[in-house]
Order: sequence, then C-alpha cells, then structure tokens
Amino acid sequence: MNHNRKTSDHSWRRLFTGHFQPWFLLPVLVVTLFLPPGLPTAAAALKIGDAFPKTAVADRQGKPVALPDDFKGKVVLIHFWATWCPFCIKEIRALESLYGSYREKGFLPLSVNVGEDSQTISSFLKNEPISYRVLMDRNSEAARQCGVTGLPTTFICDRNGVIKYKIIGEINKSGLERLLATLF
Repeated sequence: MNHNRKTSDHSWRRLFTGHFQPWFLLPVLVVTLFLPPGLPTAAAALKIGDAFPKTAVADRQGKPVALPDDFKGKVVLIHFWATWCPFCIKEIRALESLYGSYREKGFLPLSVNVGEDSQTISSFLKNEPISYRVLMDRNSEAARQCGVTGLPTTFICDRNGVIKYKIIGEINKSGLERLLATLF
C-alpha cells in the first residue's frame, strides 16, 4: 500500500473520529434558518450573458414595476436584499454613494426587498434614507424566478437588459465601482 495513501486515509479517519468540529457548519445553519420562505433552488439560476427575465415586483406604494422593461436604456443594478441582512445594508450604503456619482451617466440601482412587508421596509428606510428606488418582492416570486438562493444577490445589466455581472454575497463600493466602470 502506498505510504501517501495511508497518510491520507489516516487524515480522513481522524477528521471523523473525535477531531471533527461541527461548529464550522453553524454559519450555514444560521443563514439557512433566516432566509425568507420560498427562496428557490439553484436550478433556475441566471448566468452572465442571459437576458434578465421579465419580472414583476412592486414599488413601495404597491404599484407594479416590470423588470427590466421599465428601465430600458439604463445600466441597471438589481440588488436583492432584506432588512435583517447586515451585508445587504452595507451594499445599500455603497449603492447610494455610487448612484450619486453615476446617475448622470445612466446608472440606476434598484434594491428589491425579498419577503418583507411595506411597514418593515418603511421603518428601515426611516433610519437609512435611500434616494434611488426600493422595490418589493413580498412573496419572493421575483427572487425565485431569478434563481436567488441567498442574500444579498446582485445583477448588473447593460442598457439592453443583458446580465453583465452577477454577485452572490457582499461586494464593497470599490468592487462595484470597478464593475460599473466597464459599462460606461
């Protein structure tokens, strides 16, 4: 028997007999427990180069908004988020700053809240003012349609509605700025 294989076998035995530390699964469990109900499986996940699907959401007054059709001709960033998500809130602050810098060039961020009611969102926005549009996906249908499996998830689409970037998880302001610079 090969000596390297013995070492490898021994490492696996050690991992599962007394040295296995299940605490590393805790973050996965916590995130999974607090995801809004009804988030989809990855089977419907959108890819770079796909056209962003026609998706119905609502503005904070309950009026329907059609993504991406209502925003043709703009570079649109669609940010799926929730008020309980600290990484989402950091991104919202970055988007607010970038909106001020890129608005005149045709940049439009849209933060689509997943699974929360308008009262929760309004309460959040009292402490976190946002000058760009915040949309609602109360039943998580838009998130499901777009293959969103965790928050935050962000899509950046060109002026024709084609997905140029997909970010799963947090991205900071400088990272977003580097991506946007390629589209202007």
